Amino acid sequence: MTTSCICVTLNSCLTGLPVYYYTCKQSSQQTVFITGLAQGQLIEINDAANFPETYYTFQSFCTIPGVISNACRACTDSPNQIEDDAGLSISFWSKSNEATCPTDNAFNDVYVLTNCLANVIVNNSNVDSIQNSPLLALVTSSDLYLYTDMIVKLDGYDDNCYKVSGPFTPGEGASLRPTYTIVNAYSTCECCLPFPAEPSCCEIPKYTQKPAKDFFRITVSDAEIKANTNFANNYYKLFMGIKHGVHSCCTGIDYDQLWINKEISDLESINYSTCEVILPTLCLFVTGNDICGSQVATYNDFINGKWSFKFTRETGINGIIYWDIQNSYWVIVNEDTGVIAAKLLINSDYPIGTNDQWVVVNKSACLSPDCGLSTWTVDCSYYDADPCDNCNEPENVVAE
Repeated sequence: MTTSCICVTLNSCLTGLPVYYYTCKQSSQQTVFITGLAQGQLIEINDAANFPETYYTFQSFCTIPGVISNACRACTDSPNQIEDDAGLSISFWSKSNEATCPTDNAFNDVYVLTNCLANVIVNNSNVDSIQNSPLLALVTSSDLYLYTDMIVKLDGYDDNCYKVSGPFTPGEGASLRPTYTIVNAYSTCECCLPFPAEPSCCEIPKYTQKPAKDFFRITVSDAEIKANTNFANNYYKLFMGIKHGVHSCCTGIDYDQLWINKEISDLESINYSTCEVILPTLCLFVTGNDICGSQVATYNDFINGKWSFKFTRETGINGIIYWDIQNSYWVIVNEDTGVIAAKLLINSDYPIGTNDQWVVVNKSACLSPDCGLSTWTVDCSYYDADPCDNCNEPENVVAE
């Protein structure tokens, strides 16, 4: 049996440009609706996921397989078709009572619904450039004055929470923006967002992660320890002799040489070699929620005496983790903006911390603990592989 498909050509009332819709899953009622439309018929489409505007004029449609007219060939050949695999969108189409595209009022107010999990900055100057996307932001002509600065859930978008901003006065096209129905309202994103899902391969539960070590490794050599010990013991004997008249039976101690040995030891401790850089054998694994993804961070520069790490979230946000020597803690920073998103109050060689140990400084999408941030070390050989092939937490998380 041959599958029947349709390709529908519409014109957007907002832009005046053609829009092409293609599906092979239309129902008989939907087909009757399409065949009943006349050229130039104004229709309303309340399906923001596929159609960012509301009003369109019907131009033509083609049935595939079948004879495709020249007027419809642009639809079938378009590389920018809206492909509807589920065939559900036409259920949101309806004939408008208006005869032509509504006359737009350039000064109509609009409101912006920003996804709680997205980092979108909204103001009057950029409202016109926002393209409706459920994962980022939605611009609506709905009157949401009573919900300004609140968090809402929308009908048809059960998995998302949005912050209401506005009103804004953009350019032309304001009144042609889609409308949305508020289902519920909340005071904060945390109150609205669902509880975290069961951990997947790349999301290790908090209670299974080993605690980070809150101390430095001992890197002083035996020679340095001996020089400092000899210096301390002999100068203590000299001090006791001067203060209490208690003298050691040992003579011939060269105090000048003790000073020289100690100063050489101190110099070695602070004189970092720049002749050869050897990367550690462990790499940093950075977790995130489903939208952010989890990545193996790459070694960056040696900053403030410790290695820094870079990574890029699946949303495109670039993060860098480095040691803040002034405050003696690790920080994670949005590399593009320079804003510190979170800090790890642990004095360690590696920024290893659970979701609870990372503390929010400036809430930032995909760089904050509330977006699933936690860090631990993995073998560097995992870096060239798919992280999900080796997502079990390693037995040894001590830096080498």
